[in-house]
Amino acid sequence: MFDSEQIAHELTAIEELFNLGFIQQYQYFQRAQALRYALPCPISFSKCTINPFISNSASSSLVVCSFPLVRTFISSISSNSSNSSNSFINSKSHQVKVFISSTFRDMQNERDALIKHSFPKLKYLCESRGVIFSEVDLRWGITAEQSETGQVVDICLSQIDKCRPYFIAIIGNRYGYIPEITSEMIDKFNFLRDYVNKNLSITELEIIYGALLFTEKANNALIFIRDDKSNNEFENENANQEDLEKLINLKNRIKTSGIKFYNFSNPEQLAQLVLEQMTKIIEQQYPIDELFDPFEVETLKHNNIIFQSIQNYVTDYDELNKIQLFLENSEKNHLMITGEAGSGKTCLISNWLYWYYSNYKNDQNQLIYYHFVGCSSESRNHLKLMIRFLEFMNKSLGLQKEIEKSKHEIIRSFKRAIKLITENNKLIIIIDGIDKLENNDRANEIDWINDKLNKNVKIIVTLNKDTRTEMILENRKWLKMQIKTLEKERKKKIIEIYLKMVGKNLTKEQFEMIVNANQTQNAIYLRLLIDELRTHGIYEQITMKIKDYLNACSTVELFEKILMRYEKDCRFNRKYKNSVKKIMKLIFIANVGLTEKEIAQLTRWSLIEVTTIITDMQQILINVDGLINVFQIDLKLAIAKLYKIDEFKKMKLHNKLANFFIIKENRNQNQNENENENENEN
Repeated sequence: MFDSEQIAHELTAIEELFNLGFIQQYQYFQRAQALRYALPCPISFSKCTINPFISNSASSSLVVCSFPLVRTFISSISSNSSNSSNSFINSKSHQVKVFISSTFRDMQNERDALIKHSFPKLKYLCESRGVIFSEVDLRWGITAEQSETGQVVDICLSQIDKCRPYFIAIIGNRYGYIPEITSEMIDKFNFLRDYVNKNLSITELEIIYGALLFTEKANNALIFIRDDKSNNEFENENANQEDLEKLINLKNRIKTSGIKFYNFSNPEQLAQLVLEQMTKIIEQQYPIDELFDPFEVETLKHNNIIFQSIQNYVTDYDELNKIQLFLENSEKNHLMITGEAGSGKTCLISNWLYWYYSNYKNDQNQLIYYHFVGCSSESRNHLKLMIRFLEFMNKSLGLQKEIEKSKHEIIRSFKRAIKLITENNKLIIIIDGIDKLENNDRANEIDWINDKLNKNVKIIVTLNKDTRTEMILENRKWLKMQIKTLEKERKKKIIEIYLKMVGKNLTKEQFEMIVNANQTQNAIYLRLLIDELRTHGIYEQITMKIKDYLNACSTVELFEKILMRYEKDCRFNRKYKNSVKKIMKLIFIANVGLTEKEIAQLTRWSLIEVTTIITDMQQILINVDGLINVFQIDLKLAIAKLYKIDEFKKMKLHNKLANFFIIKENRNQNQNENENENENEN
């Protein structure tokens, strides 16, 4: 038993750890909850891996120990600071993970509105700030077996811990399922001892644990209460007077607690309220930092690709070892990693970077320059790639060399900079998607990279197999590594990780259906399939949906099904009829993409309408510096196939775009001339 002085010291130390960002809020809550009952923490703080993309001031792997050592732990972190000379910057690459609490049957439409409309917009907002957004919707997150064996409370409360401090509760006029509280649950979640004989619903227990238990720390908990006038058919299903009284008491407790709560009357209003309130929270916690210089802003975009790629990746140590063997033992200077589109090349290289920085980030003599083609509008230009490398070398080596602007001088400076590497330094250059560079000035010939390099310089590139670039590099005798398709064990682990992240579960039969399908050997296919299943909230229909999607024998066919689902979602609003088809055809024909404003002008919809539709489709679209484009070549093939875009239709679409931009250019030119005339008159 702790005495009061020890508990006070412990709380202060744990809060300091939380405020410094070295433990997550759910870990703070677990410890504070245990101390409230003057008991040792029933769950030790888990091992916290500090992401090198977030901070350069903490050791790579930390274990939070019991309270007598907490002060020493904080001191050791502070004294272990180092300034890396590599191109990672101290960016805010964090995660916003939201738990959704509500009764199920009467809230299907409300949850669907959040999943399909609010959360895609929040995801886009987060990504613009280097933050990963996800949600936990347990509508099919608990299997029948788990329910029958009394695991419901454990699963729900554990997921709330993992999502802290982000919590959304939706309350109607249905009280919900009342679970049994066992002694094992009380040992794990101490607060339950206050409610063990009160027969509370799982929804009320979630709201207590997610918001009401620590109201002073629940700034990011939001509660939405549906108007009593709702005509939902499930509202009063099997309701009894006792449950209705408990529901009234819960609403009264919320209204007097100080927690933020909002009233709504329909799913559309709820979706807008959630969007508005979560936007405020995200903007407050992750403001746009205007102090970054252009190099850091561009680097942040590359860092975001790494951070997104490591989320659901299952490490293949054979492939990581091959990269490491090339770097340490090979006499060759160049390695190309090839594979099918969507086979996981970006994930592999991102995870190697993550692993390397976790283990060797204090090596001041090792420089790593990485470049992900397609992560920004500038990243596709090989000259901009070289300019960014020259800026990186200036910062890393403390140089102040002026960067020339002409094409030939940039290439010459790039080659000279690589020669600056001496016996005392090592340089690794990584270019992901080198075959996707704009083919201006013969960029895809890769003649701007020398074949003869210093032995301390290594260059790694990734590219799709069977491309012209692959043939060129083979002729130049570059070392080649073929990435493997996903084997069953890796597929299983990827599915498990993803489902755990979003708080869902599949039955054994559903699991095996996905794992045994040949087409899920492709990482993009597998990711799209699981992500698409997430949008379907009715648990009883999941098996049918899996079978339907697996009828798609290729990624192209799966994209077709996803496009048809988007079309179906848009049909509820007559104004948006054929909106998916119109937008996709325009994006298909635009080589580098279109802005939302340009799409609005071409379709004659309002900018808000276009933004809404595009945000809902961001699973398959990318926004690169304001230009909306497809994220995968197979999606272009699916658009052409589904909408029957033959050569004649391509020509018509090209003419439409050409005329639009000619008129736009003439309008801009006339406007500039008028402004010049006005200036001359003045």
